[in-house]
Parts: sequence; C-alpha cells; structure tokens
Amino acid sequence: MKFKIYFPNTPIKIKFEEKNKENLLLSVDEQLLVSNTKEFIETFYEKGNGFADFLDYISNYTYKSNFRKELEKLKK
Repeated sequence: MKFKIYFPNTPIKIKFEEKNKENLLLSVDEQLLVSNTKEFIETFYEKGNGFADFLDYISNYTYKSNFRKELEKLKK
C-alpha cells in the first residue's frame, strides 16, 4: 500500500505516509507519530463510525454522505 495524503486547506499541515509495510507515519505540523498501520486503521474506523453517529444525531438523521462507505473501504 503506497500513499501520501496532504490536507493543504487546513490551518495545520497534516500528512500520512507509509513508513514501511507495517507502520504508518502521521505528521501534524512538526509533530510525528509512528503507528502500526493495522491498529491505526482499526482505531480510525471505530472513531470514524462514532463521528458518523454524532453527525446523524446532531442533524436529526438528515445529513447524507458516503463517509461510512468510505470507512468500509478503508477497513478492507
């Protein structure tokens, strides 16, 4: 899995990189985090679903997006 993701329109610089086959490097501005890729994805998936539940709740279930579908793709 090769990827680099930048979020240039945010007030902070966020970057994900594959460090090696088993680890992911996340940098936020000048802070670095190396994480096991599988653990990171599992946690991101869990918290992302929690965030989607929150969006559903605060929008009275009227907010529509493909966020959960994208999370499912990430999990595979």
